[in-house]
Amino acid sequence: EVKMLEASFGHQRRQKLNACKVCLVTSPNSNLNKIVSAALKAGIGMVQYRSKNINDIDLLDEAKDLASLCKAYGALFIVNDRVDIALLSKADGVHLGQNDIPISEARKLIGTEMLLGKSAHTLKDLNQAQKEGCDYLGVGPIKSTTNKPLKKPLGLEYLKEISKATKIPWFAIGGINSSTLVQVLSAGADRIAVIGAIMNSNDPANASLKLLEAME
Repeated sequence: EVKMLEASFGHQRRQKLNACKVCLVTSPNSNLNKIVSAALKAGIGMVQYRSKNINDIDLLDEAKDLASLCKAYGALFIVNDRVDIALLSKADGVHLGQNDIPISEARKLIGTEMLLGKSAHTLKDLNQAQKEGCDYLGVGPIKSTTNKPLKKPLGLEYLKEISKATKIPWFAIGGINSSTLVQVLSAGADRIAVIGAIMNSNDPANASLKLLEAME
């Protein structure tokens, strides 16, 4: 019975992932819950919690808060980098970077029902992640960003190749906002992940709505 329940959880999560067009990746902010609530209310379907330079007690507290917010709105909640925090906050999944623990090892800890995302910066990364059995990819940075100033942007041409090469859901990320969105979509992306476009907005609800409408 537990197996059946778990399988249906996994199925629901993957259905939500397939339907999701915009993922909000958080950045540290004293109004974190308020901003995320506004985005969820506007219809954002997935929140990826990303926090640096914060102790583990606070990290877990914030993750639990966001997890229950996302649950209330029926949105997916993903934790960046930390499998332990993802498990303890009962997240829907974990997103790993190229330098985090391997996908195969993470799977042993989280099982098959939780989602596993991976960052990909090259076609090689992308093919490797698909082979390893990722559920989705974050592909970028598309343009240079303040969050990752040292990463060389992939550019729009690259998106065309990627949309041909991927068989799983993928989110274009990096410098995407309402003014760059059209180019990104016409280059072949059909899902986006944003940080600043919502987190740094004076009106996160409206910023979220605008992005969601543009994705339609």
